[in-house]
Amino acid sequence: VRVQDIINTIHSLRSKSSCPSVIGNPGSLKLALCVRCDLNMGPGKIAKLCSLASLLCDRNARLNAGENHRKWISTEETIGCVQVETLEHIKSLKQTADKNGIFTASISEEGDKDNIAVLGLGPAS
Repeated sequence: VRVQDIINTIHSLRSKSSCPSVIGNPGSLKLALCVRCDLNMGPGKIAKLCSLASLLCDRNARLNAGENHRKWISTEETIGCVQVETLEHIKSLKQTADKNGIFTASISEEGDKDNIAVLGLGPAS
């Protein structure tokens, strides 16, 4: 399973047709940030949580996936941000990514570790 496949799944789960697509060449490494839209977070909160997820994914990849991380840094460093409707969708995506060896970073709102607000995936192809 590739990050792009997971992102395509997110697109198919959305009821709106305005979901942005993740750019980049097919097969290139990507980092996806999945943001829950049912929490009604403001743009500042979303930016804060996405930044944290991105940093955690980057650190995890740097420590554990040396060559892929170097490839991601030296090429496009593609990062895509997509909306996810519910916590169940986030948990399903995390479970699929974990099962397939894709790095994840689960970011929760303050004080509630079970309520994931942003999920970082990758970088992976």
